[in-house]
Amino acid sequence: MTTFLLTPLLAAGGTPAPAGNGSGAGGVDLTSFLVLRNGAKVSDVFKTPASMMNLIISNLFVAAGLFVFVTLIMAGFKFLTHEAKGMEEAKTLLTNAGLGFALMFTAYWIVQIMQYLTGMKLLF
Repeated sequence: MTTFLLTPLLAAGGTPAPAGNGSGAGGVDLTSFLVLRNGAKVSDVFKTPASMMNLIISNLFVAAGLFVFVTLIMAGFKFLTHEAKGMEEAKTLLTNAGLGFALMFTAYWIVQIMQYLTGMKLLF
């Protein structure tokens, strides 16, 4: 069972893990008392912390992509106003959206390269 180290102990009644947990350090076993909305324990849904992080990161990529898309749409509407202020704001929005897309693209390919080099399935 995975044990996460927390200092100080959780105020919600977390208890220290037994001293002989095999890790050589004290900690709080989060999987024993964290419960999801549907009543399932976190340890039943996510077998490892890595599987939970993969889900979170995958969803962050989707959310960031939607944010870039909405930013591009907003820049287009501002550009259509044909006012000097609107065009400057549109340029700023387009620049920010482009930088955000470049950052997402780079992060995705770094993960893909790490996946290829290590042979582990990291995302998706």
